[in-house]
Amino acid sequence: MTHNSCRDHWAKRHLGNNLYNPLGRRYNTHIERCQMKIGLIGINKYAKFLNFACDLHIYAFQQFLKQHGYESTILDYKPAYYGNFDMRHPAEGAKQQYLDALRNKKDPATIRKRAELALGYWTAEEERERRLDKFEHFAQENLIFTEEVYDSDLLETRDPGFDCYICVTDVIWQTIPRHTFDRGFLLGSKAFDGKAKIAYAASRGASGDLTDDQLALFKQYVDRFDAVSIREDDFRSYVDDNTNTSPELVLDPVLLHDRTLWDELAVTPREQGYVLLYYVMEQSKDTIAKAVEYAKLHNLTFVELSDRPFKYGKVTDPDVKHIARYDVGMEEWLGYIRSADAVFTNSFHGCCFSMLFEKLFFVGSRNGQKVPSFLRSFGLEEQQFDMDDDVRDFASAIDYTSARTALDQGRQRSSNFILTALSEAERRTQEESEQDIERANLYRYGLTYPILFHSGAAQSPSVIVQTTENMPRSKQLDSNRLEYTWRGTTVQNDGSFQIPKSLFQAKDRNFTGWTLRFRIDNRWFWYLEDGSVEASDVNGKELEARKAVLEDGAVIPHLPVNRIAAAVLVAQWDGGKGLGSGDGPDQAKSRTHVRVLKRYKDQKGNRIEYDGPPISTNIDIQFQGSNNVLRIANPVMIGSLSAIFTGNEGFVSIAETTKKRTGLRFDLVIREKSSIRIGANVGAETKALVRASGGASVIIGNDCMLASNVEIATDEDHAIYDTVTGSRTNPARDITIGEHVWLGKHAAVSGGVTIGSGSIVGFRSIVTKDIPNNVVAAGAPARVVRENVAWERPTLAKTEPGTNTVPSGQRANESFWNPTMDDEPPVISLPRPNGLVRARRRIGRFLAK
Repeated sequence: MTHNSCRDHWAKRHLGNNLYNPLGRRYNTHIERCQMKIGLIGINKYAKFLNFACDLHIYAFQQFLKQHGYESTILDYKPAYYGNFDMRHPAEGAKQQYLDALRNKKDPATIRKRAELALGYWTAEEERERRLDKFEHFAQENLIFTEEVYDSDLLETRDPGFDCYICVTDVIWQTIPRHTFDRGFLLGSKAFDGKAKIAYAASRGASGDLTDDQLALFKQYVDRFDAVSIREDDFRSYVDDNTNTSPELVLDPVLLHDRTLWDELAVTPREQGYVLLYYVMEQSKDTIAKAVEYAKLHNLTFVELSDRPFKYGKVTDPDVKHIARYDVGMEEWLGYIRSADAVFTNSFHGCCFSMLFEKLFFVGSRNGQKVPSFLRSFGLEEQQFDMDDDVRDFASAIDYTSARTALDQGRQRSSNFILTALSEAERRTQEESEQDIERANLYRYGLTYPILFHSGAAQSPSVIVQTTENMPRSKQLDSNRLEYTWRGTTVQNDGSFQIPKSLFQAKDRNFTGWTLRFRIDNRWFWYLEDGSVEASDVNGKELEARKAVLEDGAVIPHLPVNRIAAAVLVAQWDGGKGLGSGDGPDQAKSRTHVRVLKRYKDQKGNRIEYDGPPISTNIDIQFQGSNNVLRIANPVMIGSLSAIFTGNEGFVSIAETTKKRTGLRFDLVIREKSSIRIGANVGAETKALVRASGGASVIIGNDCMLASNVEIATDEDHAIYDTVTGSRTNPARDITIGEHVWLGKHAAVSGGVTIGSGSIVGFRSIVTKDIPNNVVAAGAPARVVRENVAWERPTLAKTEPGTNTVPSGQRANESFWNPTMDDEPPVISLPRPNGLVRARRRIGRFLAK
C-alpha cells in the first residue's frame, strides 16, 4: 500500500465519508495547503516495555498536523538499541540478561531487578501477548507507517523519500551504551542530508549532562537542524548554552489537544470507585506505598497498572481490594485514568492525562526532571509528595484554573513553533539543501575508524601472521581464522589510506587481495565493485560476485556514510575468491544464506523471484540444494520470513498483501521436490512453522489468519515403520487449507488433511482428518463442534457489550458466509507454480472429486 493509499484508508476509517476527501480535508473548515512530504520519526511501536504514551503522542502529533493541512507518514523505525528483542515473548531474553548479570557479578540491585523482570515476563506471558495485540491493533487502526522498516544503518543507504523530517518527542535524545546516541532520532543518517530537519519536544529523559566527547558529537547533530524545540525547561537551557541552537520550549504532543480527542478513544472500565496506581520502574516504591494508604483511608478499590510485567502487581497488602492488570491497551489505560477517583503516578504521561481529564492526582518520585518540569509548568508542584507526608493531609480537589491558562498559552506557543517551522521548510531553497549536503560531505571525509585484517577462508594452522619489527596485535578467532591490527592505526575516510602489505602467509594457497566490510551501528556493509555499499552479514555470501577486491598498496576508498564504527579487510586466496570471513554463523560451504529479499539467482539454479523494494529486516533464506525457487508477489507485507530449502527442486510461492494484516511470519522448511503455496493477504501473529516433505505440497488459501505458534507439516520429519511388513506408516501427504480459515493458537495440522474455507480451528487443536467448510473444529484430534459459522477480522476491542449480531458493514466477504457442506471442497485461487506438473495434477484430481 502506498503512502497515499495508506493515508486514504486511515482517513476514511477515522473521519467518515462526510468529512473526508483524498486531498486531506479533516474538518469542513480545513483545507490541505501543503504538498510537502513529511516523515515522522520517534520511539512509537518499538518501546520494549509497551509504554502507553509512545503511540499516543505520535498519534496526537499526526492528528495535529492533519488538522492544520499537513499529511505525514511515520517511519517504521527500529532504534539502535532494539537489537533482537522479542516483543511478543521477551521472557527468554530477560532470563539471559539475568544470567549474564550473575556471570558478570553485577551489583545486587541490578541482579534483583533483572531477576524480577525475567520472572515477570515468564508469569505474564499470555497477558503480554494480549497487551501487544492491543498495541498493534491501535497502530494499525490509527497510525500511518511506511511499508519498509528502517534503522539507523539502513537510513545510510536507503532514502524513504520525504522532503521534511520531524523527530517527535519523548526520550529520543538520551545517551545509549555503545552508540552514544541513536542517530535516527537526531536525524543524523545520510538519508536526512539536504532535507528540512525539525525537532519537536525532544527530551533526554533521566540522562545527565554530556561528557566533552558526547557534547561535541551532539552539537554536530543538533546544529544541522532547521528548527529545534525541547519539552523540559532544564534541557532547553542546556541545549541553548552548549550548542549554536536556540531551542523553543513546547508541550508534549498529547497536550496539543483538549480532552475531546482522548474521550473519543477512551474505553470506560467496569470498575467504579477506585484509586488508580500507574507507575514506571524508577523509584516507584513511594508512589505504591502512598497509593495503598490512600485507598485504605478512603475505602476505595485499588487498580494497579504498570509498564512492567507484573501479572499480580506489586501490592501485597491484604487489607485493600486490589486489581492488577498488565494486559490493557491504550484505550483502556485512558479510560482508567478518566474514571478514577484519584490517580497516583510517577509517570510523565500519567501526569499529562490526569491534567487533561482534570483528575485528582498525586505524584511520587522519579529519576530526572521530566515530571518536576511538567508540574512547574502548570503550577501543580503541590501534587508531588514526599515519603513522610501523611495521606490524610492530601488535597481532596485540584483547582485547575491556572493550569488551564498555562495550557492554553503552551498550546499557542507550541502551535506557533511547529507551524512556523513547517512554513519555513516549505520555502526551503535548493541552495540551502545543497549547503546542508556539502556540510555532511565535509563531515564524512573527516571520519576516522579502526581497521582490522582478517584471514578470510584460510584457517590456522595453515595460515600464520608473519613476524615483523613492529609486531601487530593478532589473535585466533573461535572459527580458527586469524585477525590482526596495527596498534594506534586509524583510517581517515578521505580515500587516502594505503593498504599495507599483507602479513598473512598460507601453506596451500596464494594471497590475491582484500575485500572490505564495515560496521555502521549494528549492521555490516560490504564495498562493491561499482563503488556502492550494501548491507549483509559478516560473510556477505550473496554478494560474492559483486564485491570489490583491493590489492596490497591500493587505497581504501571513501565510504559514503555518516558513521563507521570499524572496518575489516578480508583476505582473499586463490582457489575461491571471496569465501567469506568465516567467523559468523554461515560456515557450511554447501549452504547459501540470503538475508535481503530481492531478485536473486546463484550458480546452482536456486533463485528468488521478487520485483518489489528490497526487504532486509527479519529475512533468512537458505539454499542447501539446487534448482529451488522462492516466488514472492509485490506488494507483500513481511513481519518475519525464514525459508530453508534442504533439497533440490523445492518451490515456494507467496501471493501479494493488499490489505492491512499482521504480516507474513513464517518458518518454512522445504524438503526434496516439495512445495508450499501461500495465498494473498495471509497473516500470522507469530512465526508459523510450515514444513513440506517427501514431494508433498502445502496450500494455504487467501485471507487465512494464523494465531501464534501454529504448526503445519506434511509428515513428522522422521520415518515410522511397520515392524512386520517393513513399510513406512507415516508417508508425507498433501495439506490443503481453504480460504479465510482461522487457525487458533498452538493449532497443528498434519499431512493428508483438507480444511474447508471459512472454518475455525480451536486452541491447541490437532487436525488429523478433513474438516468441512464453515465449521468450528476443536480438540486433539480435532472434531467438528459447530456447523454453519462465519468469522470476521475486526476485533471486539470496541464492540459494545451485548452486541450479538454482526455490526452493519462488517461482512468483509459474503462468499464465506455459507452453510456447511460435508463434501464442499475448499475454494483455492492461487497461481500455479511453473514446472510443478505433479502438484497441478494433484490439485486437479482433488477438485474433480
